[in-house]
Amino acid sequence: MKNLLNLMRFDLITAVCSAGSRPTAVYLLIAAAYLILVFLGVPLLALLLFVAAMLMLAPLQGIAEKNNFNKLYGILPVPMKQIIQARFLLIFVSQILCELTVFLLGGLSELLNLYRMDISDSFLVSGMMKHLLMYSVGMFVFFLLSVSYLQMMLWIHGQANEMKIAVYALAGILAAALVIWLLMHLHILPTFTELYKMLPKTSGGRFALYAVLHLICAGVCAACCAHTVKIVAPREL
Repeated sequence: MKNLLNLMRFDLITAVCSAGSRPTAVYLLIAAAYLILVFLGVPLLALLLFVAAMLMLAPLQGIAEKNNFNKLYGILPVPMKQIIQARFLLIFVSQILCELTVFLLGGLSELLNLYRMDISDSFLVSGMMKHLLMYSVGMFVFFLLSVSYLQMMLWIHGQANEMKIAVYALAGILAAALVIWLLMHLHILPTFTELYKMLPKTSGGRFALYAVLHLICAGVCAACCAHTVKIVAPREL
């Protein structure tokens, strides 16, 4: 476990340093503006944390290849299996932290009645604020599965195939979305409105559903990690 934590820390420092080419003051101003908009404007913007986390973590494998980290990995007293496991564990933990932070920021804004910029009463603003937890869970599921898949493919096929992997992933998402839309349009699958009405009505029931979704996503992330270890670990460093 100590090795995994140290490797996670190494990956986190790598991600932060690669994104930190601008002066610290710039990032502080961006963070301050972000918190002001979340607390005093639209708490829904807290969901952008998931995007920021993905932009930091998704390029990690490319950074490792570009800087020839394989030589560094080769002299570390840890097996390749733990290096891969640490990367996927970092992805999972970061998405959990994003989810908790999003709900905390949005919840504080609403609880303390800081939400002042009432742009409209549309579904995209007020409606989503009433169900911030549900949308946080949705973002968690989407980004965890997306980043886990990208990391798996980049570990296996290399940074040289990054564009091809991204195109295939995007095509798969669009194809799945089109099929789901057609099935909903043909009334074979329930619409999103109907699915929402089918959700448990009690808080306990919803938390149970969210817990099941988290367990499923954790299993998928673990499966991506195991498959990556199976393919990549035997390779020489």
